[in-house]
Amino acid sequence: MTVTILYLLCVVIGGVSGLRSLTGIAIVTIVAQRGWPHLGWLHLGGTGLSFLGTPVAMYAFVALAIGELIADKMAFIPPRIQAGPLAARFVMGGLCGSALALAAGLPWIFPAALGGVAAVVAAYAGYWLRRSITSHGIKDPPIALLEDATAILLALFAVSRF
Repeated sequence: MTVTILYLLCVVIGGVSGLRSLTGIAIVTIVAQRGWPHLGWLHLGGTGLSFLGTPVAMYAFVALAIGELIADKMAFIPPRIQAGPLAARFVMGGLCGSALALAAGLPWIFPAALGGVAAVVAAYAGYWLRRSITSHGIKDPPIALLEDATAILLALFAVSRF
């Protein structure tokens, strides 16, 4: 894998974290499982992120991601562009970017920054796009479900390149 392709994949997985903060890391932990058939795409053993390949991390992040997918449809959830949710998206995007870099055997700092910045950009883009669409009379739940599906598919695309 070339460095340029890795950087592009870090932007994609970071963007996923901007749309749904925990979906990217949940997908990363799923495909980092070595004992499952057809998985183990990301080889994180021996790195500082090897814990992402453990079943405990996978179950925890998948449960949190499912909770986020459900909670996103609730009216009381704050907008993703507020400081707290935005910071979490930056961190998760950076974590995903660094995981991809380490799995490729490359330095992780710049990919982490790319993932974090892409998460912030995607958070704003997703927020304003969703708000624009719903302002034209289209109900929010179908748009939110479409955003969920987009995030999952983009995450699977990014990690399947390994």
